[in-house]
Amino acid sequence: MFTVITLSECLMLTFSLLTIVCLRKLLAVEPPPIFNIYRLPGQFYWFKVLFIYISLKLKGLKKVTINYDDIEKPQLLADNDKPIDAVYFNGANAKNDALIVGMARRKAPLIDGFLLLRLSTFKSGVLQSLRLPETSLTQIEPETGYCAEGISLKPVVAKKKWEIKYDGQMRDAEGTLHTVQLKLYWTSEKECFNFDHDMDPYLMATAIAKERWNKEYFDLVKRIHQTHYEQPGDINGTAIIDGTVHEVNLKGLRDHSFGNHRDWRYFHRYILHFCTLENGDQMNIGMVSMPLAFSLVYIGYYYNAAKNKMYALQACDFPFYQHGENGVPPVDYAFQFKAGDQEYIMEVNVIESNELYISKDCEAKIFESYSNYKVNGIKGWGHVELQYKNVAGKAANKI
Repeated sequence: MFTVITLSECLMLTFSLLTIVCLRKLLAVEPPPIFNIYRLPGQFYWFKVLFIYISLKLKGLKKVTINYDDIEKPQLLADNDKPIDAVYFNGANAKNDALIVGMARRKAPLIDGFLLLRLSTFKSGVLQSLRLPETSLTQIEPETGYCAEGISLKPVVAKKKWEIKYDGQMRDAEGTLHTVQLKLYWTSEKECFNFDHDMDPYLMATAIAKERWNKEYFDLVKRIHQTHYEQPGDINGTAIIDGTVHEVNLKGLRDHSFGNHRDWRYFHRYILHFCTLENGDQMNIGMVSMPLAFSLVYIGYYYNAAKNKMYALQACDFPFYQHGENGVPPVDYAFQFKAGDQEYIMEVNVIESNELYISKDCEAKIFESYSNYKVNGIKGWGHVELQYKNVAGKAANKI
């Protein structure tokens, strides 16, 4: 004979099974981090995801007005030993011409700054600013802007136009010095992507939920928080090298970061994929490991040129710890990501790289790698920026 189970008994059985599953999850031993760095989901993971997701969604309901006229200007540096106010530009084109320039104001008179220029019409390889691979510049003149040792980055119209200038010598791949004058303008009519407000809340929640929570953790995250925004645009103008004029026409991205505290020793490593496609789409898809805050977080966005719309990165399958964890950057690889509810496959092929060391103690080693891309079969160009924590420091690298 068959025993008939009543609805109440069925519900009780279902509830009991769910309780057992939940208890097993809650009482499970937290798995050890991969390479003792990258945390995996542990106890209470999904409860933590839900809590952070709801918190971020509620925060997103609050209307935030950002006055870019104020924050595009050089910011007042905090009164400590590691304040930061940094601007950065990169651009490239189908001929693999490229410009990468950054200026980070630190405690006066220090500026972390560098300039790299790659032109197909200049046959002696990549030109680089004279102090590279070091980036510590001295701001001798009494300025508060992003200017030092010949490099000058100045806002002209907030969110629309910046001036990029250089006047001095640069070194080619063979060590030969060349006299260079750059007069370029970065322009854009596109929107900014603000990482404080525009990141996908679920993607952020899954990263935060993997970490061990306590008061010290949240106090630290608050202390090291930085405002950071990026914007796609164009770089146009001229480069005069030893008296010869070269036209510069590039598409790329620029960013601005500022905050009370940036210590490069907090970063384990990161990879950022700056890419422009033939159809005009632009993107930055990145992976960052800063174990004190995020053992691994995926960041970025996709700008759809046809729709003139920016979409936050929603998911990424890049197994970060399987690519370059040994200190040797990957040069030929692919991964999937999702933005605007659309799936993409990004193929990356590195052409050439420059190495540099950030700040006065060379706390971080950076690879700026000129790269070709394919995204869903559409050709693109740009570069990959890859960072490693430089544990050995300046002396051990003999630079």
